[in-house]
Amino acid sequence: MMLSFDIQEVIKYLNFAALLIGIFAFLDFVVRFKRPYNFKICFSALLFSLLFLDFLLWRHIPFNEIVKFSPFINFGIWGTGLYTLSILTSGKIEKWVWWSSGIILGLNLYNYVNLMSNQNLIPHSYVVFSLRIQKQFSLILLTRYLQRIVMIISVVKMYQTIRNNRFDNNMYQHKLIKWVSIFLFFVLLSMLLNVVFTYIFTQPNDNYLFVIYNLFIIAISILTIYRPAFLNSHNVAKIDFKRMAIMDDLSLTDINFYIPFFNNFYYLNKDATIEHFCKQNNIEERESFNEQIIKIYNISFSNLINKKRVEYFTEIAKNPDYINFSIEGLAKESGFSSRTALYKPFKKFHGGTPIDYINSLNR
Repeated sequence: MMLSFDIQEVIKYLNFAALLIGIFAFLDFVVRFKRPYNFKICFSALLFSLLFLDFLLWRHIPFNEIVKFSPFINFGIWGTGLYTLSILTSGKIEKWVWWSSGIILGLNLYNYVNLMSNQNLIPHSYVVFSLRIQKQFSLILLTRYLQRIVMIISVVKMYQTIRNNRFDNNMYQHKLIKWVSIFLFFVLLSMLLNVVFTYIFTQPNDNYLFVIYNLFIIAISILTIYRPAFLNSHNVAKIDFKRMAIMDDLSLTDINFYIPFFNNFYYLNKDATIEHFCKQNNIEERESFNEQIIKIYNISFSNLINKKRVEYFTEIAKNPDYINFSIEGLAKESGFSSRTALYKPFKKFHGGTPIDYINSLNR
């Protein structure tokens, strides 16, 4: 009796900890990760689905109620998990991954329709994670095995593809492979423990399976928070490690960036663009150059231009030599095409409005 109480207490605190860390990881990823959008959407859906199931367990929702959400939850976890790995592997969702996720969805729908039309088959106890096959509904639970088998085969295939197509001396891909390896380790470990604990107990008991699931949520959440930093600033439409290898070879120097941009005040040029700057400074890999800027300054080249212009605006506004200049005149001196073009960047990089700032100087 004491053992059961202790397990319930562990589940209670683990549930809360998993939800808290999971929500933080989800918000951290949604806010800090920029592009590619297909990866952001799929991975966000994966995290949300995991958290949603954990929330239902935390609220002690019975299994027959959780079944109603099973197509959403299962596809949200297994389907988007496959999509996420596929995007990391090739930059897009491969056709065979669509087929694999379709099979998983089909198996889950079969499970869902049968359980919803035969409520008497749904056990009264929690068996959300149990894989024990019972005679009265063996085909339904068999679909749960088949889902996991398809998932494991797909995961192994994509992981092999990532490793087989890796580039030598590409630190970005090496970091990603290491991160994915740890991620998949926890996925496969949770599946293995699920099977082991299912058959340790002669009676359906999901207490230990709840513990495993919450530990899995915590591990995935921590991995999400401590993902490779370059993923946050990978501001392009597609993950492309060939281009990353080129980007890694490109280095910003005094000659090709720092002197022309900062010392020569390139950002004050009204026609300043990344295309124009790269052409002037003999930089052939424009996207790689922009990636380097993002890596160093955490903003794109165009945003760096606007940030420096706003900083220049605030400096000359305090200069007595410009006391008779209007906001329009100060904006044009700072590289902006007009007063209107100044307002949005000023709010983003300084806060408030140019008028409030000028008034605060008591000019």
